[in-house]
Amino acid sequence: MGRFNRQKKNLRHVHYEQSQPSYDAVRKSRFEVRMRRKYGDSVFDGWKAEATKERRAAEAAEGPSPAQRMRFVELLAEKANCLKRVTTAKAKVAAAKKALDEATARYEKAKEEKRVMEAEYRDILAELRRIPAELPSSRRGMLRSGGDIVTKEEGENVAKQEGENAVKQEGGNVMKQDEGRVVKME
Repeated sequence: MGRFNRQKKNLRHVHYEQSQPSYDAVRKSRFEVRMRRKYGDSVFDGWKAEATKERRAAEAAEGPSPAQRMRFVELLAEKANCLKRVTTAKAKVAAAKKALDEATARYEKAKEEKRVMEAEYRDILAELRRIPAELPSSRRGMLRSGGDIVTKEEGENVAKQEGENAVKQEGGNVMKQDEGRVVKME
């Protein structure tokens, strides 16, 4: 039923594939392996080091290539430009740090002032708590004591009193009414 195809093969023309590719690196490594086997690792490493030194010395004697010279000039120009930018950036950082230090100093000063004012306020509140509650009563910034009634006259900023003396604070000055007349005390 089935036929299988038989091809005629010429055994002389068979191409064997190489077990490893034959490029330079592989050849070098094969050479290196043979040399290491034949002379030993230390001897071969010594030869290799000497060859590397000689090659580098020859390259140094030749000097840089034209491409290396061009790159060197480009790098020098870039270095000068970068130095200018770094100097500018350092100046900006110094100015910003100075501004930050000044702002921090203002903040600390304001914070200290606030702390002092809060302490004064607490002292005032503590002193107010020690004084009996019926004596001082505040009404529109005017103080009254006991049975005194203090009213404000229309059109004037004078305290009117029935009974004893009245005391009123006005813009930092202390006003005291003494028997019908107003006395300004500083």
